[in-house]
Amino acid sequence: GMAIVTTMVGLATTLKLAITAEGVETEAERLAATAVGCSHLQGFAIAQPMPFADLVSWIAKYHSQKGKIFKTR
Repeated sequence: GMAIVTTMVGLATTLKLAITAEGVETEAERLAATAVGCSHLQGFAIAQPMPFADLVSWIAKYHSQKGKIFKTR
């Protein structure tokens, strides 16, 4: 569980690599991933899959809200 994640994040940090937590589906998972140092997140807690045409407006909304987590539903 979290011991493996913490170890992998520590290794990636030592190697100066960006870390992406995939499959982040809940606020609790987002908090846990950021607490151990994940620098990037991907998953339904961030946004649902969307067509490229919708991505531009999603990015603008994301930046206007200063990166606050929200769902597009």
